Formats: sequence, structure tokens, C-alpha cells
Amino acid sequence: MTFGYQVNRLNLIIMKKYLVFILMAVIASSCLAQKKLIIPASYSNIEEGDNATLILVVDSVKEQEVAFQNPLTLNSVKGEIKGFSKGLFFDFKDEEMTGKLIYGFIPYGDSKHPQPVYFRASANIMQGKTTINIANQMRGTYDMIGWEKNEKGTIGYRVVDAGGNILYDGKVSFKGKGPFEVDVTVIEGPFINILKSDEVTISFTTNMPTKGSVEI
Repeated sequence: MTFGYQVNRLNLIIMKKYLVFILMAVIASSCLAQKKLIIPASYSNIEEGDNATLILVVDSVKEQEVAFQNPLTLNSVKGEIKGFSKGLFFDFKDEEMTGKLIYGFIPYGDSKHPQPVYFRASANIMQGKTTINIANQMRGTYDMIGWEKNEKGTIGYRVVDAGGNILYDGKVSFKGKGPFEVDVTVIEGPFINILKSDEVTISFTTNMPTKGSVEI
């Protein structure tokens, strides 16, 4: 859920509309003239193929443009996160996905800009699924945020594919000592937008519907 707040002479007014972020990926731009692609001369190794497709030429070898299969999306690399008896369960909704989940507690209050302190071990992603075993692996000596006492905490996680490429950095808050539940988490922001002489818009996104507030 995305929230927007307007600060006007120190009075906060909840905006009636959520701020919507549009992620646009521009793959290629071309002009069509009589069903013929206009390819800029600077792309000297790109040719036009059948049906207004593109052909890449490298060392006299021609590679035909093909439709990308199973493209990654922001939602797919975030993962659907649920609590279970021992910790957190991640489902990336892709049975072909393999890789690693690197994770660690975020020690809020310990520094001005708290970041995840990654755990000594990582979790393998197999068939698009993995878990974080908080109850058995991250207690005692490894409980740097006091979750056993407070029964809540926040974990930062990094999704890495089988080739070592970083796909996503996220965070998730949890509550309980077992079973665990996913708690409200600010996953984007807060951001300062539309700065004016007497007002500013503050926006942030949470992982679930909730009542938000901003304190100045």
C-alpha cells in the first residue's frame, strides 16, 4: 500500500489518492514508415528482418530477434512472504527459479542509517521457494536485535539468481516467537516529493494495507 502525505504549515493532510509508481522499461525506439523500420545509422550492426523484426550482426554471425520468455517482474523478485512455525516462507511463483537468499537482521536504533547485517549462512532458492529459519538459526548469540524478548524484528534480504546476479534487495518485518507472522513493513521510502515553499509531499509504500502517519 502506498501513502502520500502533504505537509502544509506543519499540518498533515492525508491525500485521497495513493501515489502510483509506474516502472517503464524502454527496450527500443523506432519509427515505422510504410511498414519499414528506420534504424539509425549509428547502429551499424543491426539489420531489419522479416515482419519488422531486428537482426544483430556480430562478426558476420546473424542473430534473429526473439520474444523474451518468462521476463522478470518486480513482483516476482520480491516474493510472496508468509510466516510459519519456524520463520518466514518465500514463494517467488516460478518453479524454474534457482539461486540464493542472503538475509540478516536490520538493527534499527543502532545507527543513523541502519542496514542489514547479513547472517553467516544463506538460504537456497529451489523451484522458486525458500525459507528463513529464525527460530533455530537466528536466536541466542545471533539475536542482535532482541527479537526473542520483543517478539518482533525486521530482516533485510537479497535475492540472487543462479548466476550470481543481484535481482532484488528487500526487507520484511515479523512478529511472534513461533509461529511467526509477517508484520507491517515500509518497503519503499519514505520519499520527499513536490517540494514547495510552504508544503511538501511525503510518500511511502507498505507491504499490506495499514493506517499510516508522519511525525515531524
